[in-house]
Amino acid sequence: TGPYILYTIVRMKSILKKYAAAGRNAGESVILPAKTQEEKDLMLELAKWNSVMENAFEELAPHKICAYIFDLANAFNRFYHGTKIMAEENETVQAGYIRLLELTKGVLETAIDVHGLAALCWKLHEVLQNEQRIRFLPPNIPAWLIRLANSLIVLPTPQYLLLRTCHSHEQPT
Repeated sequence: TGPYILYTIVRMKSILKKYAAAGRNAGESVILPAKTQEEKDLMLELAKWNSVMENAFEELAPHKICAYIFDLANAFNRFYHGTKIMAEENETVQAGYIRLLELTKGVLETAIDVHGLAALCWKLHEVLQNEQRIRFLPPNIPAWLIRLANSLIVLPTPQYLLLRTCHSHEQPT
């Protein structure tokens, strides 16, 4: 569920904050090979990111991204409960855990952003198609987002919009 996923991200931010408050920085550290099954499972789940996005695009199935987000949050929480990240005495191992946590957090936030941007574009597209409602458009919407919404091909489902948005090669200006 949404709250579960957001709680997972809040948990990650809390760990990162404690790590930084202890005067540590994992900046140049690397993710070490997995020592436990939970750590391996998390790494394997992270490795699925590109194929999930490709598959969702090819099959016009954005729900697969949602399922992946949930599976990744579950894998992280199993890792978290099985690993004492902040209590790890070996600083190199601990820094590797932190890097794994940062990567997981980044993927979760990116996946949520992909869904959020797609939903926003779909609604904006609907507003732009209805000239009667255009006056209600908030003034702080970036010009590149309006151009993106205007350029979309109208299809009967928002799934196409999500996938076209996810795979756009045009950079915002």
